[in-house]
Amino acid sequence: MSSLMLSVHQYVSNYLNRVPRMSEFLTSRQVILRIVTIIAVVEFSIMDGFIFFNADFSPYEEALIDIALLGVLATPLIYLWVINPYISARDSALDEMEKLIYKDLLTGLSNRHDVYSQLETAMSDAAKYAFEGAILLVDLDGLKPVNELCGHDVGDEVLIETAKRLRSNLKTEDVAGRLDSDEFVIIIKRADRDLQSAHEYAMTLAEQLMHAVTEPVRINDQALHVSARIGIKVFGKESTGVDRAMLDADIALTRAKQRGDGSIELFEA
Repeated sequence: MSSLMLSVHQYVSNYLNRVPRMSEFLTSRQVILRIVTIIAVVEFSIMDGFIFFNADFSPYEEALIDIALLGVLATPLIYLWVINPYISARDSALDEMEKLIYKDLLTGLSNRHDVYSQLETAMSDAAKYAFEGAILLVDLDGLKPVNELCGHDVGDEVLIETAKRLRSNLKTEDVAGRLDSDEFVIIIKRADRDLQSAHEYAMTLAEQLMHAVTEPVRINDQALHVSARIGIKVFGKESTGVDRAMLDADIALTRAKQRGDGSIELFEA
């Protein structure tokens, strides 16, 4: 139970750190104060100008000139000091909200929702344009001992570093996501047009990812080790649907788990 509570606490902390703080937005009092200050300063400057130049205007003319100058001088100041900060804070909030919808809070990779959406698109394109793609499920082993011996903060650092290594070994168009606490997924959108070549490409990439993941992670002068197992499902012209493809990849991963650490299994019906 304590481990579960720690995980929940860490998730909430990451969420709160990602959400834009209310202090980034101007309060109503700040908005009013800034507008009043701008108008007062500009109006004082205009009146001082009338006195300095000793202009001989009728009250009606002076009022019109005053209104025109106030509008011309105050508007850009209000934009820069009031409107622009609001727009910046709003855009930042919208960006963070979008990240919360599509990104894993800890690693920055695609979350489960985005993974399934990206996979659906990839499978549709593969069937339409007659090429092969692939799903790689990567299951880490050894994270639990790291959490127990070094703490969840260190375990999170291991996950973050693992995510970076996975992402750095992929092409720009490919997708790296996190499905669970220690389970990642890779979507290869274009492996090859030939099925056998796609199998070979997926296996070669899986071996590269395995090597990258099992390299020691150095945190606080400690060399931490995790291992992995990988299940592969190649999809293409004969699409079976997202859920079926993920299930096939999971079956391959289960076989890899049965074989032990460092195992890579390719699903074949």
